[in-house]
Amino acid sequence: MKLAQIIHKIHKLIEAKEIKNITKREMAARLGISERTYIEWLRETNEPILREPCLICYHS
Repeated sequence: MKLAQIIHKIHKLIEAKEIKNITKREMAARLGISERTYIEWLRETNEPILREPCLICYHS
C-alpha cells in the first residue's frame, strides 16, 4: 500500500470516529503542517520525513 493511500485511509478513519467531515486544511493543522504539504503527500509529489509519520500516528 502506498503512503498516500495510508494517509487517506487515516483521514477517513478519523472522520468516521468523529462523525464529521474534516477538510484537508483542518487535518494539516492537526498535524502541524501546511495544507500544501498535506496535499502534496496525498498526490505523492512529496513524502513526509520520519518525524511526520509519527505525528500522523500520534494524532489519529
